[in-house]
Amino acid sequence: MRKAVVSGLVMFILSSGCLFAQVSFGIKAGAGMSSYSGSDWEDYLSVNGTDNRFGFLASAGGFINYKFNKSFALQLETLFSTVSGGWSGTLGTVELFSAYREMGVEVPLYLQYGFPAGPGRVLFTGGALILINLGPVFETGTNDYEEEYDVSDYYSSVVSAGMALGLGYELGHWQILVLYKRGLKPRKTNWLGETEVFSQNFAVELGYKF
Repeated sequence: MRKAVVSGLVMFILSSGCLFAQVSFGIKAGAGMSSYSGSDWEDYLSVNGTDNRFGFLASAGGFINYKFNKSFALQLETLFSTVSGGWSGTLGTVELFSAYREMGVEVPLYLQYGFPAGPGRVLFTGGALILINLGPVFETGTNDYEEEYDVSDYYSSVVSAGMALGLGYELGHWQILVLYKRGLKPRKTNWLGETEVFSQNFAVELGYKF
């Protein structure tokens, strides 16, 4: 009985060591372009004769990567981010624009498939993400002499869901990903009178695994 207990304990320690060997932690940062989309948003742009305006995206945070085997892995991330988007147009010779800037937390869960290529590995990445708005949401526009003001009350929800697809490369401890992210759940706003808009962005993210 004692021998069985000792053997079980040894097996547990060994299996725990193998499990831990599959888990790695890291940090990452990214930048890119962001905007809004959706039928309500497109209708607004069309009616008012304005164009979609891309904004800047920046993010930073950490991740946990768990490898099932040499090909597949799960990666859970927590990123603090700031995104912006809006519209622009002209009235006579005057250029008008309105830009919205949000700060929040992204929590993506990605499935990664990798295969050897050159000195590293090519990565295909895809998964779901949760977007949590930390507020406030700021709007800047030429009508207000580019003065920034809080429009957080225009949002009916601070949490939304999304998806991401991307392609990347892993070399040693480094990982670089090019991602397209899009909100799947529309966000109701009062910007345009109870409309629904989706967020979307293109990002390049660089990570380092310890």
